[in-house]
Amino acid sequence: MVQKVMDMMKEFNASFIITGEVLGQRPMSQRKDTLRVIERDSLTAGILLRPLCAKKLQPTQPEIDGIVDREKLLSFSGRGRSQQIELAKSFGITDYPSPAGGCTLTDPNLSKRIKAYYKEAKEISADDIRFLLVGRQFRLPSGGWVSLGRDENENIQVAELCIDGDILLNDEEWPGPTALLRHSTDPEDINLAAALVARFGKKKPAESPEATVSINIKDNKIEVTTFPLADNIFIPWQL
Repeated sequence: MVQKVMDMMKEFNASFIITGEVLGQRPMSQRKDTLRVIERDSLTAGILLRPLCAKKLQPTQPEIDGIVDREKLLSFSGRGRSQQIELAKSFGITDYPSPAGGCTLTDPNLSKRIKAYYKEAKEISADDIRFLLVGRQFRLPSGGWVSLGRDENENIQVAELCIDGDILLNDEEWPGPTALLRHSTDPEDINLAAALVARFGKKKPAESPEATVSINIKDNKIEVTTFPLADNIFIPWQL
């Protein structure tokens, strides 16, 4: 991870890194001593700028060099969020997640996905990172990554994440998940994604368990009839 950040700095000819940490906001990880540990272990001592609480910390190299005006930086501290909320309001930002619940990156399922992604991806994509945050996810045998919405709200989010090259799947006749297949057009992966849609849809009568799943590839739409995928098959693929 550190190496990727360093490579990106070279790519963009950047001289320092910015994070949104606030001194004292997290009692275990955002003390002065632990902030210094982060700099040491990430090899970013002197170039890691925390603009929200910079005036509570020692000047960084970009401030010393005059690249950044220290007087324009802030001195937030403590566990409250009122200062950040007021700052967001001053920029006209109102659509932000609730600050409760801790960092998303500490979620064990999400961290597993991110680890797998950074291990396998040839190029890191913002679209892929957003994709990782939503739904019930599986890594399919031929390399495809599929996300299934777990409720109506996530179905909407999954559909909105669709970009060129993605395949969108859903059962239009029966309540169930919207699925997004990325990084694969392999017929096997498409069929497995359709079977996952059938598996996580509303349970059908035992005498007629098959589902008709709509598959949208670019501007083309086809329908396939499939059966729910058995749990023992897909559990090893789940992330």
